[in-house]
Amino acid sequence: MFGGKISYNKAGCGGGVCVCNGDFSFYYGTISNDESTDDGGVFFESESNHTFSMNYSSTISDNKAKTVGSGVRLYSGNMVFSNGTIQNNIAEASGSGIKISSGTLTFTKGVIQKNTAKMGTDILIIMAV
Repeated sequence: MFGGKISYNKAGCGGGVCVCNGDFSFYYGTISNDESTDDGGVFFESESNHTFSMNYSSTISDNKAKTVGSGVRLYSGNMVFSNGTIQNNIAEASGSGIKISSGTLTFTKGVIQKNTAKMGTDILIIMAV
């Protein structure tokens, strides 16, 4: 996705974007004001080595989730975050900015702030051992 806006959507999982077993690159765009009953504005799951890339002034904001990961829910796979903003997302349970269950996060410059949850407001990492 190069530029553009994904807003005001509702879904059970991934209110704005839901990616299962593929790559998703996000440049200069906005994902905002989306709602989900489970996993946030962006839900990303990969059984192999796929990547969600968020780069160059992209914004994920003002999303709501009834449970977890209202900004980004990285269930598995990789996330590359470079020079973007994740803010003002609300999760009723946990991980309102980014919730990582399994996978890797590479963070190079950017802003994650003002997210709201009962636990893990900006970044929550829960890895199985």
